Amino acid sequence: VPAFLKKLYKMVSDPRSNDLITWSGAGNSFIVKKPQEFAKEILPKFFKHNNFSSFVRQLNMYGFHKIPHLQQGVLQSDEQSEQWEFGHKHFLCNQPELLCYITRRKVNDNEKESSRRDMNYILNEIDSIKKYQTTLNANLKNIQRDNQILLQEIISVHNKYHHQQNTLNKLLKFLASLY
Repeated sequence: VPAFLKKLYKMVSDPRSNDLITWSGAGNSFIVKKPQEFAKEILPKFFKHNNFSSFVRQLNMYGFHKIPHLQQGVLQSDEQSEQWEFGHKHFLCNQPELLCYITRRKVNDNEKESSRRDMNYILNEIDSIKKYQTTLNANLKNIQRDNQILLQEIISVHNKYHHQQNTLNKLLKFLASLY
């Protein structure tokens, strides 16, 4: 059994750390209650780091999966929203003998090549998005400039209108005084 799995099992089973990491009620998964505190307080006791992301990557390498909750996407209390739950069919409470069935996933050359292609595709898409964003920014600046010009024209027309109104009023007063 790999050291990572032994340490993980010990960590989850230790009742002293139940406020940060514990078995789920059914015992078929475990819950990390406060990831930042967990990373700071528990991880360094078992590993040479305190990086929660690295811990999650390790879990993924051994086939663990994050268990989504129905409440995700809904407003929750801070305590609930911080919880992460992970499961694996051979990682069960009070059954450490099953750990030997959990193996580290190996990445073969085809997957590496596929990952490279995927990464190139993503980078190309990001590049396209950047170009599109640049075009949008230029168009937005043109629209802002045009709006500014229109605003100036509206102000000018408005001023001319008032000037004509004043002239018309004076003319009407003059004509009224003649009659």
